[in-house]
Amino acid sequence: MTTKADAGDIEVRDIEELNYSVWPWDLRMQQLSSGRMLANLEFAQVNGILLTHERWSKRVFATGTTPRNYVALAGICADREFSFCGARIRQDGVACGLDGTAVEFVTPDDADHWVILVPTDMLTSYLGEEVAADLLPKGRSLTSQPQSIRQLGSLVVNIVTLLRSNSRYCSNGLLPGALQSQLLAAVTELLACSDNEGKLVTARKRYVACRRALRIAETLRQPTRVDELAAAVGISRRGLELGFREAFDISPQRYLRRIRMNGLHRDLRRAMPGRETISEAACRWGFVELGRTAVEYRQLFGESPSTTLARDARLDCRRYSDALTLRA
Repeated sequence: MTTKADAGDIEVRDIEELNYSVWPWDLRMQQLSSGRMLANLEFAQVNGILLTHERWSKRVFATGTTPRNYVALAGICADREFSFCGARIRQDGVACGLDGTAVEFVTPDDADHWVILVPTDMLTSYLGEEVAADLLPKGRSLTSQPQSIRQLGSLVVNIVTLLRSNSRYCSNGLLPGALQSQLLAAVTELLACSDNEGKLVTARKRYVACRRALRIAETLRQPTRVDELAAAVGISRRGLELGFREAFDISPQRYLRRIRMNGLHRDLRRAMPGRETISEAACRWGFVELGRTAVEYRQLFGESPSTTLARDARLDCRRYSDALTLRA
């Protein structure tokens, strides 16, 4: 995986050059309208995400597959809809493919469209496997909220324009990571909104945001405000609180504190005698009021921190696997 940005453009002068230029798309394209084929393919690459803004002068019919190991999404830039696997791609829809999907499509004269290829493993890591299994496109097109589609399409085109305009942007060490985050957030927004029932879309967006918040919370060692966590996953504080109630029956405030309390319990349970103090472990997990912490700890785990620390660090209870190895 690259760790920088790159950009450029490709000028195409006939259909065979277009066929050659669009790899890793594995397509066989045929020119359907008369006249010389001219196409401009502007592209940018951001940490392995490929973005293109494509304008083709002639009508084209194509068959083949989307790139393997990528999630491919494409939409229109102007009011020039195209046909993709039997669906009309308009302002409220995108063409999509996952890991080498077989496709066919027809573009109009003077086609103007954007495309984004996101490595599947990158998007899965960003979403988490459980959410990715739910959100990654199953079909060859999807309908989503026009605002989400416009947001992603504009972001793709603007990043391509930005990186092509000045090579210094491509060498900026911080910019690729920031752009990658924006793109992944916009793709997630589009996928999460891919349902025609507004109420279901809203609930699904909350669930996706909450799943991402859970993954972030697992990495936290110090107190974090709920509004900061909500901003990190792209949702309002109220939306995050409602989502936690809907999905997990707990407030994010309580969850954040409880997960740190569990971290403290885990460290005390595994500590070797004389190697760790309660105050050291508590400080590491962001607990500074030891009296209040001890009370809350006892309520949660049914014993004091000192009792946990004094227990044998070994975990020697039986496991299911022990029973399985004893079967006759």
